[in-house]
Amino acid sequence: MKYTMTCNQGHEDEPFTASVEAENDDEAMGKMMEEVKPHLAEKHSDLAGKSDDELKEMIVGMWSKEEGGAAMGGDTTPEAGGETPAA
Repeated sequence: MKYTMTCNQGHEDEPFTASVEAENDDEAMGKMMEEVKPHLAEKHSDLAGKSDDELKEMIVGMWSKEEGGAAMGGDTTPEAGGETPAA
């Protein structure tokens, strides 16, 4: 499964995207934390005092998951593969 997170908060002109391949959420989180930490240090020094649990919560709120071409997870908009609500 492919997990992707994009951050542009406070730096809209330079979005940061991290993508990892993992078998499950736990494996993905470990890999994602490694990808995200340098970005946080460079662009979000205000988050330096956050605990790993707080950072994990933030990442899960921003990531999307793709399995077999369908996006799942944090972003459920139709553009990301989510369903359009019935009218």
